[in-house]
Amino acid sequence: MQYPEWIEGLKEISLYPEVRESEVRTGSIKSDVERLVEKRASYKQKTYILEQAIKELNDPIGCYLFDSVTTGRTFPYYEAKGIGCGRDYWYDRYRKLFYILDKLRE
Repeated sequence: MQYPEWIEGLKEISLYPEVRESEVRTGSIKSDVERLVEKRASYKQKTYILEQAIKELNDPIGCYLFDSVTTGRTFPYYEAKGIGCGRDYWYDRYRKLFYILDKLRE
């Protein structure tokens, strides 16, 4: 996932003043600002969905799954760190996380 890129994008875009979506729809501002508003909304939605999915998963290894999804690290990395669960449990929760993500995206 590109979560770190979304967060960085939000930080960069946040340097610009907030513009309300209603202002964009009326065409009362320039297209460059319109694109920034759309990007900001997209980044916020994507990060929110991932964060909500982790909360909904409500699992002790949720923080590790979040890290895995956002950094690309795999189970062996966390196993070496001693996360205290087996491969089957890890991948069961991993699949469940993506199931929740899929439902939240609908």
